[in-house]
Amino acid sequence: MVNRDWNFLRLNGSGERMVASFDGVPNMHALFLSPDFEPMVTNGERASASFYTRIQEVARRSTVVHNALAAESEHVAAVAFGQ
Repeated sequence: MVNRDWNFLRLNGSGERMVASFDGVPNMHALFLSPDFEPMVTNGERASASFYTRIQEVARRSTVVHNALAAESEHVAAVAFGQ
């Protein structure tokens, strides 16, 4: 279960293992920003523009997402804008 900012509130066993494999990220946005997650996304080019807009909105409210976005800014630009 996640809240409106996609923070993990409750995970089942599979979710716990997935989150643990990404160093315990606390939020779906932080997970999506991980360069290790990118190969798992099959429609990255199509989804990146809407995701980028959404994540900027959430980053204004969430320190976790703001920090994840800042840490991966070059990676995000490369994915979102094909750089």
